Amino acid sequence: MRHTVSRDIETDFKRLGGSMSFDALEAPAGPIGWAVGFEYFDQTFRDIYDPQREAQNVIGSAGNSSVGERTNYAMYVESLIPLADTLELSLAARYDDYDDSAGSETSPLAALRWQPSDNWLVRTSWGQGFRAPNMTNLYSATSFSAEPVSDIVFCNANNISPCANGQADSFSGGNDGLKPERSESFSVGFGWAVDRFNITADYWNIQIDEALTIPTAQELVNLEDRGVALPPGASIVRDLSGAISDCLPGQTSGCGITRPWLNLASLDYTGVDLRMDYNVPLDGGSELNFRWIHSHMLEANEQTTPTSAVEDVVGTQDTPGFRSVLVSNWSMGDHNVSLITNYVDNYVNSNDEKIPSW
Repeated sequence: MRHTVSRDIETDFKRLGGSMSFDALEAPAGPIGWAVGFEYFDQTFRDIYDPQREAQNVIGSAGNSSVGERTNYAMYVESLIPLADTLELSLAARYDDYDDSAGSETSPLAALRWQPSDNWLVRTSWGQGFRAPNMTNLYSATSFSAEPVSDIVFCNANNISPCANGQADSFSGGNDGLKPERSESFSVGFGWAVDRFNITADYWNIQIDEALTIPTAQELVNLEDRGVALPPGASIVRDLSGAISDCLPGQTSGCGITRPWLNLASLDYTGVDLRMDYNVPLDGGSELNFRWIHSHMLEANEQTTPTSAVEDVVGTQDTPGFRSVLVSNWSMGDHNVSLITNYVDNYVNSNDEKIPSW
């Protein structure tokens, strides 16, 4: 029997769009600038398993092939309103419509920019957004695994304590009933420039609800134990005794635990971004330019399910506390030489391995 453990994953993407800009209507400090546009997308997706793996004839490696397609269109409008010589208001909105579970959504944005002098700038923005699940989230093939789980629902129903760990048949993959992730963001910052030096600093926060995640088997059992209805696409099938049912050879539904991509997580990130630029003119018409960009994550609060604890993952789960980039550039006419230095804070990766700063 010949087989392969690889998968044939193919995505075809087509896009059509257009935009135009113009001035119309008058604001207190001048004409209002406008930009309008549209986009159209068409996507197809294939995730094909080897036939022997689909038939579960390969031990430890099984799954089902899947295909999917989607189309969506979007329209957007942006405006720049000069309220005063030193004050500008930007307003924007985007409408997206998908022909699948993502549905339709309108995303607004507002930003204010105040520049009281050539040296100083203050800015702030607020917006809402959404991200539709991608084709992998929706249509990736179903795969089988045996997951460790403590079936506290069964143990509590039968007064069993302590509740031992066991294994449950589990299926993960795409979920064509997913909803989009929804976000709300806010930022405020300033800029200061003098002679050959300038600096910008921005404080930002972004909150994401119904974020996509593949829960563990244990997390779904914990939800069931607390009486929380499982999201569409997820299931825990129990036998007559109340235990999680075992799957027969070749069975891929109606048994065990189904844990595809789900809209379960909540994310709340806060950080500060800094940027400094300094230019040094040299003899002979050459110039040295230094640019330092620093991004500092203050908090990265994640909640994987509605009943799980909120955890600040800064320094863990592949989330370093800060990243810095220093760019040094020498230029003269059409010639330049650059040295780029990156620095990443130490963190613990998803395998609980400590990655030193580098």
